[in-house]
Amino acid sequence: MASEATAKSGSGKKLLMFGCLAPVVGLGLLLGLGALVRNLNGDLHDAAGLCGEDLADGTWARGEGAPRVVSFVKRRGEWDYNYNNDMPREIERADGLDDADLVLCLDEATVETVESCAFGPSPDKVVAVYTRKQETRPAWLIDPARRVVVARQTVRGGAPEACPAEVGGGGGGGVGIKVLGIPVASIGGQGEAVADKTLLGSPVGKRHVREAFAQLAR
Repeated sequence: MASEATAKSGSGKKLLMFGCLAPVVGLGLLLGLGALVRNLNGDLHDAAGLCGEDLADGTWARGEGAPRVVSFVKRRGEWDYNYNNDMPREIERADGLDDADLVLCLDEATVETVESCAFGPSPDKVVAVYTRKQETRPAWLIDPARRVVVARQTVRGGAPEACPAEVGGGGGGGVGIKVLGIPVASIGGQGEAVADKTLLGSPVGKRHVREAFAQLAR
């Protein structure tokens, strides 16, 4: 009976000791994780700050293999860490400045006019205008060690669809005209007037960024 009581007492002490240690171990893990997150956030904040600086252009001394890149995209005036690896698949994503060979900065998207196509029975009677527009993002690569911009690119989204050969219905004697010196198609002479229309290409995406910086993977 005594030995059984002693065994139970020992088991109770072990359980009590484990119960005391568990909160301490859990607290230690939480503190360590918090420090890791703070260091990572601080590192990413420093890297994002490079995108906002007016840095001079320079050259990049490339090492062996493909570089590791950490990327940021500007949204609503703020530089955000880009969790997607928009670079060519052969290029690894870096987690911060400590292991990054280059920093990629993708600026705010803008939309530019590619072409304007006017339609009408004669040059002085335009009844419809189709405007082709494409999204672009200025982009640049920074060497964080030397704090210089080593490459600049304008990344373009998908091309908008082409202007139609004609608009409206009917046929007969359409007249080709020009707007801003750009040759355009014609409208059927008996066609109806059509409202102005914008043809917008797809936004800048992973594929477009990868194509723009494909040379980094070579």
